[in-house]
Amino acid sequence: VLYARSSHTPQNKDSTTMRLYPPHTLALRQSAARAVAIAVEAKVTTGPPCLQAAFSRRCKSTAAAAAIPQQHPSNYVELKHVPKYPFVGSALSVNMDPKSFYENWQALRKKYGRFYTIGMPGFGVDIYQTVHVVTDPHEMVKVIRKEGKRPSGAVQNQWALKKHMKAAGYLLAAGDKEGDYGFFGRDDTWKRLRTFLQTDLLAPKAAAGYVPGAIEAARLATKGAPFYKGDLHEWLHYAAFDMFCTVMFGQITDCSNPKTFTQVEHTEFASSATEFLQLNNYMNANAMEILLGRSGLYETEKHKRLKSLLDDIFARGRRFVNDFMDKEEAELTEFEKKSWLYHAMKRQAEEQTVSKEEMIELAIVGLSAAVDTTSSLIAWNILHMATNQEIQDKVYQELTTAIEESGADGLTAEILSKDKTPFFFACVREAHRVSPAAGLAMFKTCAEEIEVHGQTFDKGTMFVFEGMTTVRDKELVDKPTEFIPERWLPEAVEARKGTPKEVIDHAFFKEPFSQGARKCPGSRVAMNENLALVAQLVLDWKITAPGLNSYKDATYGLRGAISPNLPKLEFAPRS
Repeated sequence: VLYARSSHTPQNKDSTTMRLYPPHTLALRQSAARAVAIAVEAKVTTGPPCLQAAFSRRCKSTAAAAAIPQQHPSNYVELKHVPKYPFVGSALSVNMDPKSFYENWQALRKKYGRFYTIGMPGFGVDIYQTVHVVTDPHEMVKVIRKEGKRPSGAVQNQWALKKHMKAAGYLLAAGDKEGDYGFFGRDDTWKRLRTFLQTDLLAPKAAAGYVPGAIEAARLATKGAPFYKGDLHEWLHYAAFDMFCTVMFGQITDCSNPKTFTQVEHTEFASSATEFLQLNNYMNANAMEILLGRSGLYETEKHKRLKSLLDDIFARGRRFVNDFMDKEEAELTEFEKKSWLYHAMKRQAEEQTVSKEEMIELAIVGLSAAVDTTSSLIAWNILHMATNQEIQDKVYQELTTAIEESGADGLTAEILSKDKTPFFFACVREAHRVSPAAGLAMFKTCAEEIEVHGQTFDKGTMFVFEGMTTVRDKELVDKPTEFIPERWLPEAVEARKGTPKEVIDHAFFKEPFSQGARKCPGSRVAMNENLALVAQLVLDWKITAPGLNSYKDATYGLRGAISPNLPKLEFAPRS
């Protein structure tokens, strides 16, 4: 009875915040409350007189408290719970197949609402792998602000990668403390390495400086697209590698055109990086792999393959980096002197905040991560263009008009701006809304007690931002499953202001690169690469997808990110 009553008692007289307890505690409280109600209704009179009197008073006060309407803050949303089990989380309760990723999370939203817990093996905390799913960006902002000096991120969940890198002696996985993983952890080593990596990469001005290189790499890459029309994903991996090489080295590798590329090692690196990223995603989400791998009970063949691929990536990447570093200053082109690695070498020598070996490993990680994740983002944009001919033609007209008006002979950084090509930008924004490459881009652990949706959570609680279902909510978006770029044009955005629908314009719904201190350091570069390659493809080719009328007709799955299984596309020259 005392337990039941305490569930109706606020923490202080003026509190409007509900404190949450574990599901088993809530169940016990609810059971006790039901027992009290039954006892009151049955008018229990047995037992010693003093206990009868105390019990009667307690029953009356509990019944009275239960009759008082609960006062919740305006942002309150009831927290619901997807069934969870030890170690495997909710893997036995709900469909977690990435081949139906969007549909799975839509079903969860429909059944459990806007705020709930789920067990995500490899990502959650406690024995149940608990994660709190947030769909309101304004509530997720609170979580970002409570990250503390050592913020968390999805990279910390790369258990197989971290385990092998630490065991193999890679410096990036060497933390300051026992049990920490350096760049993949949360200690001071992460902050030091992260600061060095993102310098000359994440800032808008720095990212804009790499656009001319990305445009040139895209111009060359699109000539090779028709040769890979039976498997455009392979071409996309090579194209993504080509574009990021202009950032990392200031070099044109041109391995995406089979008629011009000269170095097989470039394509082999891209292939290894692609296979590694796809396998790593599988390892991070498979409950059995996590249980066996983390415990050290058994090393599966997939786990062994992942380790082999990682070592291959570092061996090849080290050769690329060393070849650049061995060049004399006079041998470098002006383009190479604008690269990230050139500036990194200068900073490393002057500042000594990272060692030479740490710098080399950071360059390799950046180069490998840029391959498959970027190509997944681009793949969705290509599919939407191929299945919407009128929209594709409109983009083509907008791009060609912008080029003519600028007097340039092709794409420029200025043309790839929202002011010059607003409809093209609207298409890219709409592609992310209906088919995000990373639907769960933010995993955050709060560094202190926090209030979310009017309820208090303890330090260490894990939250994930699920934004897919909000921007597909029919109450907020007209025809939510249709690809309609016009909804992102300035007049449409202005019309939503001051209404509940304006939530879809929140920055958290804009890109698939997380937010906060652990936002992807290459996010702006990746978006520029996406713009450059898709724009150049549309300028060079009229792309069609025979047999497909909509993006919804295509299947998809988990590669480096969620990516469509592109059908055989047709490329007809524009001129």
